[in-house]
Formats: sequence, C-alpha cells, structure tokens
Amino acid sequence: MIILTTTTYDVLSAVAVAAVVSIVGTLALSALRLRDQRRNHALLAEVKATRAALLSAAEKSEERDIDVIHDVLENAVEEVAADQRLPVGLIRGAIFARQADESLRILKGQTVGFASSDETNIRIQIGESGAGQAAGSGRPVITLFDSALEDSTIRDAAERHRIDPSLRWIIALPVFGAGPEVLWVLTVDGLVERRTQAELRSSVGHLLYYREILSLLLRTHTEREEVKPKS
Repeated sequence: MIILTTTTYDVLSAVAVAAVVSIVGTLALSALRLRDQRRNHALLAEVKATRAALLSAAEKSEERDIDVIHDVLENAVEEVAADQRLPVGLIRGAIFARQADESLRILKGQTVGFASSDETNIRIQIGESGAGQAAGSGRPVITLFDSALEDSTIRDAAERHRIDPSLRWIIALPVFGAGPEVLWVLTVDGLVERRTQAELRSSVGHLLYYREILSLLLRTHTEREEVKPKS
C-alpha cells in the first residue's frame, strides 16, 4: 500500500486542469448551481464558528440537502470515470463525515457504486487511509493499494476487512465549513484497474469543483447556526 499526498504544485496543476474542463462541469451541474444560487454569498463569508455550530451545521446539511449532496456525488463519480477512461461500474464515491469522537463515518445514503452494506458502515480514524489522511492533513490525498485488505494505516482489523478486496486507489478531498476544520471528506475510488499517481492527478482537478459545492452547503448552514437566536 502506497500513500501519496499531493504537493502545492500538484494542487496548482490540478486547479489548472479544472479550469480547462470548467465549461463541461458547468453544463453538467447548471441546474444544480441555479438551484443553489441564493447560497453563493456564503462561500466568501468569514464566519467565526464554534465547534458545536460546525457539527450542527454539518448535521443539518446532511438532513436537508440529501438530494443535492447525492447529485454532486454522482456527477463527481461520472466525471472521474470519464477522466480515467474507465467504466462507471469500476468507480465509486462516498462522503465521510467527522463524528464527535473524531472518527469518520460515511453519511447515510451518500455512496455511489458500493455493493456491500458492511463496507458503508466502516469507521476510519483521522490519519488512516485516504479519507483519514485527507481529514488530518487538510489536503487532497491520492492513495494507491497493492491490497486494500493489507492497509496498515487502518489499525482496527475488523474495520480493515470491511474494504472491498478489489479496491486499487482512492482520491480523497477534505471539505471545509466556515472554519479550518475538515467536516466532510469527498472520496472517489477505483476497483480492479490500477492507476498511477500521475494518472490520477488530473482527476483531483475535476473534483475540486465538486468539493467547493459541498463546502458551500456546509458554510451556509454554519452561518445560520451562528445567527440563530438563543432560546
């Protein structure tokens, strides 16, 4: 198992790639962006949020924006599949949420392409595997596997054995709310077919767009939590 964290140069390169494909991304999600146009002001808002408000905002976004979140996830999976020239059936997606105990769990119903319900119940600690590494570092992470079942970064053997044995790579992007803490992690992974870090780097650029939409949802709900009258 090899874990490769993207450098500043990698991210800047990815952003450049994202700019090239922004027209395609805009067309694919134009309806979604119009639907959430009223929320755009929150993307640039500077909100001094407490940890309690952040977690509450994440929970509210999970509940109220379930359809929008899943649309974003489905589009992210499809775009990575196209970028990697792989069948959609070999590409999966999930959104992990930070829990009160600092572990990461997949948001209920927020997976694409997962065949096993056991795998969707996985609990990952900060610093473990792709999602945990992204949450801990606050940067996009590319993780390559020889065998996911031998992923030594997941210390709990029971959790490690939930992973699909055909998993070959993961791209994980941290999703921020109004503050510096990572609240969600967007992951897109590939089964069976191997890829190199260089081959996957362009897909990071595609996913930055979708990460920003998810961040926008979180920031909007955080803002509402901060201004909510105290009872």
